[in-house]
Amino acid sequence: MSNIDKPERATQDRIIALLRDELRYRYLGEQRAKTGSKRSPEQQTLRR
Repeated sequence: MSNIDKPERATQDRIIALLRDELRYRYLGEQRAKTGSKRSPEQQTLRR
């Protein structure tokens, strides 16, 4: 993980915690795009 990735991941974790704990969304885990692309972004899946 690069130095830029660490603060980004920390921010994502805080947003997930907010949605999960305060707004009662259910965290379903990380989902990866199934395009086969090397640059596939990780998507956080939340459901109400």
